[in-house]
Amino acid sequence: MDRAIVGLITLLLFGCTESPDRRDSSSSLASRKVAPWDSAVVHEVLRMAEMDQEVRERIISFVQAVQAGAEMDTAVFKGLVASQDSVDEANTARLKMIIAEHGWPSKAHVGMDAAGAAFIIVQHAGHDLAFQKEYLAFLEEEYRKGQASGEAVALLTDRTRQKEGKLQLYGTQMRLEDGELVLDPIEDEGRVDERRAALGMIPLAEYIVEVKMRYGLMQ
Repeated sequence: MDRAIVGLITLLLFGCTESPDRRDSSSSLASRKVAPWDSAVVHEVLRMAEMDQEVRERIISFVQAVQAGAEMDTAVFKGLVASQDSVDEANTARLKMIIAEHGWPSKAHVGMDAAGAAFIIVQHAGHDLAFQKEYLAFLEEEYRKGQASGEAVALLTDRTRQKEGKLQLYGTQMRLEDGELVLDPIEDEGRVDERRAALGMIPLAEYIVEVKMRYGLMQ
């Protein structure tokens, strides 16, 4: 498979590529409203997340078929990527509108499923770094309240850092090279498990095994 295609597949499967700058509350995307999202909004965000996953599952199936020996149809692959980009951009724009109108999707006010769906959309909003960073600030606050997982904070932290040209902190981002899973560079790698443990995450070596199993990369 062409190296450029492999690189693009890596970004799709394992992620777009220190915590974000704090912003004055006056520049926040939305006021800190506490009213629950109504059922129609929750349903819409859940469906948006489903669309996000559906387009990625099609790409994963395509990649797995190629890895199993099927012919690499570049035109088909590019079409799948274009569909993914379109879904990501539409989802991001709509979620920002929902947050501006209804407030941040805290688990306490929108429920676990809707909060998780919103996170899926945000982590794939690599075209809108400012939004990801603002959401990360919200997510860190939720984590301190016990309302968000440490893994979610780590994932979004690593992705935003990479977008800014920094090294990741938690080892959540990786790439394929010649069929092998390779970690993107980690700042102060010797202490990565210490940082992961602080967020309640499993050691990096165990995480890598889980990723390999998920994508059928175990030898």
